[in-house]
Amino acid sequence: MSERGTRIEIKLKEDAAEFAEEHRVKNIIHKHSDYIGFPIYMGESKEAVNKQTSLWRTSKQEVSAEQYQEFYRQTTLDFEEPLTHIHIATDAPVQLYALLYIPGKAERGMFSSRKEDGLKLYTRNILIDEYNKDLLPEYLRFVQGVVDSEDLPLNVSRETVQSSGLMPKLKKVLTNQVIRELENIAKNNAEKYNAFWQEFGPYLKQGIAANPMETETINPLLRFKTNLNPEAWSSLEDYVSRLKEGQTEIFYIIGEDPKSVLRSPHLEYFHSQGTEVLLLTDPLDSFMLMGLRKYKEFELKNVAQADVDTSKKSQDEPEAEKIADEDFNSLVERFKAVLGESVADVRASTRLSQSVSRLTDPDGTMNPELQRVYKYLGKEYEIPKKILELNPSHPMLKKLLKLESGSELQNVIIEQIYDSALLVEGLHPDPSSIAARVQQIMEAALANQ
Repeated sequence: MSERGTRIEIKLKEDAAEFAEEHRVKNIIHKHSDYIGFPIYMGESKEAVNKQTSLWRTSKQEVSAEQYQEFYRQTTLDFEEPLTHIHIATDAPVQLYALLYIPGKAERGMFSSRKEDGLKLYTRNILIDEYNKDLLPEYLRFVQGVVDSEDLPLNVSRETVQSSGLMPKLKKVLTNQVIRELENIAKNNAEKYNAFWQEFGPYLKQGIAANPMETETINPLLRFKTNLNPEAWSSLEDYVSRLKEGQTEIFYIIGEDPKSVLRSPHLEYFHSQGTEVLLLTDPLDSFMLMGLRKYKEFELKNVAQADVDTSKKSQDEPEAEKIADEDFNSLVERFKAVLGESVADVRASTRLSQSVSRLTDPDGTMNPELQRVYKYLGKEYEIPKKILELNPSHPMLKKLLKLESGSELQNVIIEQIYDSALLVEGLHPDPSSIAARVQQIMEAALANQ
């Protein structure tokens, strides 16, 4: 009595002899048919080549933590433990089995077997696509794992998979599951989520920048540091829960790095009022802001452009004596003469208390975020003409008035005040160019000792 099964014999041309090599045949079986529900033997061997058991089709209750970890290592050759896994089995709206992993690190290890983004797509345990990029949105492309659906035909090409009406349904189910898992981690294990954010936060920011329609989905996953607690991560919901009475906007500031941005003159008023401000110092933040305009009913507002009530003064902040209007006006005219076309205007500031100056945008000009986007993209970029606001109470300006009007020292100090303001904004095209002028000012200061 003959044994049950199917015997396959393949005849090859001489130039295709390599496909008869044992290791080549085994690799093909491992890649495409490792998990089909019956054994595959080669030649007279009694040992099956394929593994037969597909972990993603096994009940969650029957899979141990060690098995999940081992499957991840076998699939990716990543020996860093994954952050978490998501085991999915559903019959509606599509029949779907999936085992997804969020890696521990964004950068793939040098021995990783996964050289591209994308999930392994199976139908009935048979691999039909090694790197499918249509099963998750691009901002979740760091997710690894396998997806298996019996609703896809076996005789399928990549083109028919892409055009299949099933793919959007699979994508929706998988995306919702991944987002839900990330929200659960954020809610129940802040430390673990913060580790995720530091590795994969840039992907989510790119998602908002590239597809603003996804903003509401991604918003709850965003994390920021703020001026009131620059060491901790906060969600937008955390920020809103701490809003001051009557505050209707979410304030943010963009800058080059976390330490320097905290010293920005734009923050002085907000520091004095104890108002919380998001610190956006990642280059991707400027791109993200192109899609992130509001959270719930609260609009996001750059502190540099915010309208503030300067009549509210901190009780701990004494009123400094201002330069007389006539003297201040003459100093403003001197700034205009020295800086010329570099600035759109020079005027007194009503917001500064500690800094000597700040730069603001005239009405109708490109917003600061877009200016940075142009800078990062390397597009044709000129220093935007801004308004230089001066602090009428600052000791430096009072001493500047005492210098001979039009003297070389007065002129270089004026130029330095403007260049320093550009540096604070991260807009100076050539920071090294100010070194000679700084040396000149120091020599003049030492000459008076």
